[in-house]
This record gives sequence, structure tokens and C-alpha cells, in this order.
Amino acid sequence: MDQSDDHSEEDVVPILVVDDHDENLLAMEGILARPGHRIVTARSGNEALKHILKHDFAVILLDVFMPAMDGFETAGLIRTRDASRHTPIIFLTAAGADPATVERGYAVGAVDYLVKPLNAEMVRAKVGVFVDLYRKARQMRRQEELLRAADRDRSEATIREREALYEASFNGAAVGIAHVTRNGEWLRANPCFARTIGYDPGDLSNMRLEDVVHPADLADDRAGLRGLFEGELDTYRREERYLHKDGHTVWVDLTMSPLRDASGKVKNLILLIEDITSRRDAKKRERLVAGVSQVLLQSLEHPADMARVAQLIAGSLGEWCVIGTTDRREGPLGEPAVAHADPRRAAAADRLRAALAGSAEYAASLESRVPLRSIAPRGDLQAAWNIDEVVLDDLQVNRALSLPLISHDRVLGRITFLSADALGPGEILMAHEVTQRIALALDNARLHREAEDAVRARDEFLSIASHELRTPLTPLRIHFQRMLDERGELIAGRAERMQPILQRCDRQVRRLAALVENLFDVSRLTTGKMNLQLAEVDLADVVREVVPRFAEELAAADCQLSLDLGTGGALIGRWDRMRLEQVVTNLISNAIKYAPGHPVEITVSPGWTAGPGTERTARLIVRDHGAGIPPGDLERIFQRFHRIAPPSLGGLGLGLFISKQIVDAHGGSIAVESSAEGTRFVLDFPLRGAGEAAPIPLPGSRKFPIGNGPGPGPALIGWNDPGGWS
Repeated sequence: MDQSDDHSEEDVVPILVVDDHDENLLAMEGILARPGHRIVTARSGNEALKHILKHDFAVILLDVFMPAMDGFETAGLIRTRDASRHTPIIFLTAAGADPATVERGYAVGAVDYLVKPLNAEMVRAKVGVFVDLYRKARQMRRQEELLRAADRDRSEATIREREALYEASFNGAAVGIAHVTRNGEWLRANPCFARTIGYDPGDLSNMRLEDVVHPADLADDRAGLRGLFEGELDTYRREERYLHKDGHTVWVDLTMSPLRDASGKVKNLILLIEDITSRRDAKKRERLVAGVSQVLLQSLEHPADMARVAQLIAGSLGEWCVIGTTDRREGPLGEPAVAHADPRRAAAADRLRAALAGSAEYAASLESRVPLRSIAPRGDLQAAWNIDEVVLDDLQVNRALSLPLISHDRVLGRITFLSADALGPGEILMAHEVTQRIALALDNARLHREAEDAVRARDEFLSIASHELRTPLTPLRIHFQRMLDERGELIAGRAERMQPILQRCDRQVRRLAALVENLFDVSRLTTGKMNLQLAEVDLADVVREVVPRFAEELAAADCQLSLDLGTGGALIGRWDRMRLEQVVTNLISNAIKYAPGHPVEITVSPGWTAGPGTERTARLIVRDHGAGIPPGDLERIFQRFHRIAPPSLGGLGLGLFISKQIVDAHGGSIAVESSAEGTRFVLDFPLRGAGEAAPIPLPGSRKFPIGNGPGPGPALIGWNDPGGWS
């Protein structure tokens, strides 16, 4: 099928499409139909080979799975013929691009691999690259032929005209073009060629092939030069690496062809290069991100998986990869993951890992949000890590890129890429993408752990709550049974025994009500529905009223309670009296529970808020002389359901949580100090607003014994109460 329109035969670019299905051929003809294109179709490998024997094609689009001779066999035969050995082949398949099939395709010389159904724009773009290269190469050959014709004609005017045209096409070409000698010396290069590797065109005149070709590809290029100059090759084509002036690697699609003199002898070579770094980086990025994601999705124990992730990254983004993770409360989460692309450097990796694990500076750097990009990594890393210089020297790197692992504004650690060569723009983009994936996975793992902790806390709470709610019900049931006879009727004539039983029942009912009320309070606090009933309240009166309720518990725990209500006057504010009673009750109850056999001291006095803008407060201090609170629990005692008591002491772990919420709701503060000598809670309630009363001087102190009901006897309480029992 000819799509040439008004183009001359010389301008028409032939494209071969091979597929055993007519509908696919028609579809490809529709996609590739363009002025200047000649679409040649073949329905089998044998038919394709016949076309290739007769014509030279800019690109071949070859179906992988065909009867008789599949695409891989056809491609292999195409490559055996010198004239078609370097013709670009793009494989087409509808069976998916599994790694083994793709690898086989590239092994037989494919330049690309497209999966059906095809994206028309992508097909046109990929084919268009090779069409342009074909045209440029053909244009160069035409120009050379024109120059040779001008030389034969000895027409200086014609030569100047042809040379001007050649120079215009040479300098304005959208692909890199250069001339090179047999010895690998650059004769000239067009601006595009020079830009691709970061030089000015004039810079290359004093350079050689080995100055810009990556050392790993240099031997193959030299062999290609020999083959072209000796006539063994008509064209030399491959994808290889060039070294950019700033040190990073540039991948190019290289085509080298001979430049002949009038006698047909190969004089120099012409090189055409196309920068394909972005395309390769995109594929490399997809493979790397897929590999990292697969590891991270296999489990949620990411600190253990970081070593595998680091090993995947090493070699793709520099030679070294170092990943350290941290928690803002616990610090570094174990040793950092350290990997090198070469397994033989495992000992050096172990030394670096040990050095970083012992560095406080490295641990601090894990909390930093600042990225580091260094071209002098030895000094910068020494400043950031503070490790042995011998270990740093052993890294043998010239570039460093260190990025923070951040997700939802939380710093979760840091990943560092170390390399001998500079990372290119595509590799830096890849490093950022991998960093984001790792940070997101770490954050998901954190959320998963927190969810598991919440579930465990819920289950533990339900167990404790059920036990605590049953505890007062059992004696309550026993007390009721003692008041009833075998028929379930109230025992008559025994009123003297009923009163203490009813008193005990009342205590158990009040205990049960307090437990239920605590649960209701948690629900109200969670939903924001706990409202304060504010009125003018004297804090000393609240304490004076609550303390006698604990007479029996104090006696049972063998605790003496001393109460100092001061002599500075009443401390009155607009507070919720019932909620203040609840706070005082919780603090006294805790002091008795955690310090049995030790004195408890309660003080009410004026106070002042800390910091700028100080103001007068009503201060309540509750101190026990027990064993104190473990340091690890001190910051968590105000958390919901947090308990430091053994199960035998009971409790829901809600008292201090609710107390703090009540104090906060009043605009006050609660602080705790604890040591082996005991624990001290300090509460400040602000005295401000219209409800503040003037201090009222009151008489001196008295001491009262309390606890006159039935039980083990009264507990003596030191009582400094200017107001007495009101």
C-alpha cells in the first residue's frame, strides 16, 4: 500500500508490517498512513523475508505469534543478512508482555515491544523516531553524493552551494551528528550532538571517542570502528552510554556509517545519536518501583524489609543505598539498612552499618526534613554522620543524594544514594519517586501497628471493664441474700443487722454507678457533649466535702491523710462543683490504691500560672509516699485506658484521663512529679472573671478524726482547716 501522495520516490520511507491477520494489517495501515510513508504488508515470516531481500526498510513491525514461522524466528533470519542486520524491529503481541517473552524479543534484536490493543499515538511516535532517523541518514548520504558529484564536476559554485546546504542540514539537524576518524578522534560535531553530552561543538575537536563513551561500552565501539573501516560492516548500530560533561550518564541510540571518498574508500565515519535517556529511565523507573512495591506489600514489618529494598535500589541509583527509619518518640528503629550493588562489598557494608548504628549524629539526621545533594560527599557525610574517616574512604563515592522519608507531614527516616558518577535528571526523579513509595509504605505500617494497638487496647478494656463491673455485683448479691429468707422474703425483726448490710450495699451501688459514670464520661468527652454547670465554688469546700467519704478506705489501706486548707482566704471561681468533686475523688482514690500503708497529703492554696501573662490560681496538691510511677508510664498516665496497676488492684484506667479533661475544660492545668519517694499531682484552676471573690480571712487550724461509721475504726487525719466542718 503506497501512502506517498505527491512525494517523490526518493522521499518515500518504506515501513514493513508483518501480521497473519488481515484486520491487524488494516489497522496498522490506518495508524501509520502518512504522506511520505509506504506501508508494505506481509502475512507470514517467509513473505516478510522476500520483501526484505528486495527493499531497505526504515522500521519493521513484526507480530510475535504467527503460524509456520513466528516473529522470533523471522527476526533472527533478518539479523543474519548484513543489509537488514540493523533495521529496527518492533515486536507486536496480544498475549501480554511477560518478562521471559520480552527478554527473548530483545535478545533477537528488537528495539521495542508493544502489547495489543495498540495505542495509535504511541505507535506513531515510536515509528516516527525511526522514520526521522532513516530520512536523516538518507539525507546525509544524498548530501555526500552531491558533494562527490560537485567534486567531479569541478564546479566551485556548485560545491559551495552544496556545502552550504550540507552545513545547514548538519547544524540544524534534530539528531546528533558527528564525524570521527579511524583512531577515534572527533573531527566535527553538530550542536545537537554537543548539547546531548553537555559540550560546545568546538570542545570536541580536541577530544577522542574514549573521552565521551562510557568505559563499559568503549571496547564494542572500537570493534565497530574496525569493522566499518575494514568493510566488514555496512552500518554499526546499538544503544550505549555516553558520559555527560557534568558526570552523569546519557543513553543514546547510536548509528555509525562510513564516509567514503571519491574512490569509494572509507575515509571517516559519520555518527548519528538520539538521546533515549528519558525512555530508558522511564522503563527502569517502572521496574524499580514495581520491585520495591512488591517487597513492601509482602509484609508490614518494614524495618526488617528495608535491607531487601536497599539491595534492590543499589546499582539502579548509585552503587550504595542506605535507609534509616525512625520514630519521633522511640528514635531510630534498629540498625540502618545498607547495601552495595557488588556482593563482594558486603564487608564494607557491614562496617558502614555498624558505624551508623553507633552515631548519634546519624540518628539525629533521620529526623531532618532537609535533603542533601553533594558533589563532595566525604566532607558532607562526615559532618552529617560523624563516623570513622576510614569507613568513609572505603565507600569510594563522588556523589551523594540524601532524601527524607516524609508522609502526611511526618518524618519517618532518610534514604541516601551514594555513587561514583553523578545521577542524571531521570535518576534523580526516580530517587524521589522511590523515596515517596517507601515513606508511604512506612506510614501505612505505622497506621497498621496503631490500629492493632487500638484493637488490643479495646479488647483489654472490655476484659477489665467486665471484671470491674462484676466485682461490686457479687458482694451486692450476697448482701441481698443475707436480707432474704429461703422464700425470697425480707427477714423481719432484724433491723439492727439490716443497717450495716444496706450501707455496704449502698457503697457497692455507688461504686458500680461510678464505674458506669466514668464510661459515660469517656463517651461524652469523645463526642464533645460534656457540658460544665458553672457556678461560684470554693475549692476548699469541695475538698472538705470529698475527703470524709474515704474514711473507711483510708482505714482499710492503713493510710493517714493530712489536709492543709491554708489560711489565705477562700479560693472561689466559676467551676462545675460536681466535676471538681470527681477530680478530687479520682486523685485521692489513686493515692490510696498505689500507696497503701503510706501517708497521703492534700494541700489547697493560692497559686500562679507559669510563663508570660501570669495570673492567680487555686492550687490543689495531692501527694502520696508510695513507690512512684515508672518513668516509661509517666507521659502516658493521662491517656485513656492506660493502667500501671496490676490486675489485682482493679480500675478501668480512666480516672486520670477524665480528670485531665475536666481540668482542661476549666482552663486549668495538671502536672505530675514522681520518684521512688512518691508521686505529687499539682492542679491549678484559674481565678478570673466576674465570679472571682475577694479573699476572706478565716481563723486558725484544727485537726479532726474522721470515719465514725462501722468498719475497722477511724483513721487519724491531720487537719489544717480554717473553716472547719461546715
